Amino acid sequence: MRLRIASAIFALITAISPAIALAGTVWYDGSDPGDNYSWDLYGDNTAVRIHDGECDGDGGYANYYTTGDLGTERRVDDPDGCSSAEGTASSLFYLYKHRTCEDHQFAPDPCSGYNFE
Repeated sequence: MRLRIASAIFALITAISPAIALAGTVWYDGSDPGDNYSWDLYGDNTAVRIHDGECDGDGGYANYYTTGDLGTERRVDDPDGCSSAEGTASSLFYLYKHRTCEDHQFAPDPCSGYNFE
């Protein structure tokens, strides 16, 4: 009986773990879909991180706003793209919303929709 309960609990945790990991994450599908994304960190929404893993020459960045300055758009860039390094920005205020974008030369930068925290 205990084994069944433990198995049921494990199955439930396994089923909801991806949803928890993806909460607050915003993808922009560039040349390799899903490789540009930003997300909020630390569970208290005081930081945003950007990842560009495409190696396509177009850098990834995130625009974000905080509750301390709702009218000021801020930006954090992935420092080198297509590798394990990621850009991170922290704030004393809570993250209000953020989106993922890709830097295109000679054309408007395409972006995802905003994720509202």
